[in-house]
Amino acid sequence: MLILLNTAFTLLAGLMLTRLTKLLHLSFPDVTVYLVTGLLVGPYCLGKLGITGIGFQSFEEVQSLSILSEVALGFIAFSIGAEFKLDRIAKSGKETIIIGVLQALGATILVDTSLLVLHFVLGEEVLSLSACLVLGAIASATAPAATLMVVKQYKAHGPVTDLLLPIVALDDAVGLIIFAISLGVAPDARGGSMGDVGAATDPDENSQYWNPAKYAFAYSRGGIAVNYTPWLRKIVSDINLAYVCGYWKFGYYDNQAVSASLRYFSLGEVTVVDYQNPAKELAVINPMEMTLDLGYSRQLSENFSMGVVMRYIHSKMSYMDSDREPANTWAADLAAYYTAYPQVGYSECQWSWGMNISNIGGKITYDGGATSSFLPANLRLGTSFTFPLDDYNLMSLNFDANKML
Repeated sequence: MLILLNTAFTLLAGLMLTRLTKLLHLSFPDVTVYLVTGLLVGPYCLGKLGITGIGFQSFEEVQSLSILSEVALGFIAFSIGAEFKLDRIAKSGKETIIIGVLQALGATILVDTSLLVLHFVLGEEVLSLSACLVLGAIASATAPAATLMVVKQYKAHGPVTDLLLPIVALDDAVGLIIFAISLGVAPDARGGSMGDVGAATDPDENSQYWNPAKYAFAYSRGGIAVNYTPWLRKIVSDINLAYVCGYWKFGYYDNQAVSASLRYFSLGEVTVVDYQNPAKELAVINPMEMTLDLGYSRQLSENFSMGVVMRYIHSKMSYMDSDREPANTWAADLAAYYTAYPQVGYSECQWSWGMNISNIGGKITYDGGATSSFLPANLRLGTSFTFPLDDYNLMSLNFDANKML
């Protein structure tokens, strides 16, 4: 009941303030007035008075209305998507892509460069390298809600408006890609350094994670790799990812391969506190995730191969005195890989395509089956084009796309 009362008061306050600005002939956009209303009814203004129904008195009360924010953002996304008309895109598609991509990348590069300078001037203790990368990725995104509200309020039409809304949507898409590259947890150095790309790159020992079908085209008969990734080491000291993998080829002309891998992700020590009294510590837990994979891949032709992987998953997220228990489940991967060697000029190039559907399986539960959730199945598609520069150097262009299923 209190949540409904606070919500009603907030909506009424926003409506009344927009009418007041019009009566006073203040040329403020409605979105600005709504932002001021949010500040007034928040925990640091009217909420401080402690009057029930007039303002939110804590951040918990604000977070309880997160569903409203998610629904509103959904409507905003649909509204912006409705602006993507084919005739407009045909006229301004080139300008939209150039402006949207360049301004997003430009903002990221500018912020990253500035923060990296401050990082070396102020030191790691004041501004960490990981914080620089995160803030640079965030800087690429815009606020589509504010842009759309201003355009709708003033009924703006014209070439600038027609170009603006697609750019705003494209800018956020680029921002998501940049953010994923900045925060991705790839298990091996090669994939991580290339921005989490690996569906169609050359086969190596770490292909089990990216695309196990590539093992059938591996150049060596066997191999093993050991990887260790300290995660957010400048912020915490005990979060890390360990990854061991390997393969062995056999069969007619080594056209088949078996592979195995072990991933262990430790989230370090996490202190559990009382929700009502955060100063009271209940326990210290050590959450972890572990997977054990066994795979098989085979060449089906001179250019095409497929692979399958069976995976055992163990997830521990609880402490001894809780009603939660470690979760165990099984999953499978299905992968395909195609590679060809086209002739470009006088050079023999390599063009490869890859697909990997990972984590196909049942649900996972931490409470004996009372509640359960689906595994995060993922579809990864990628392509790679490699051009030889000389006898010792290659240039490779790679692209991966991921979709949660």
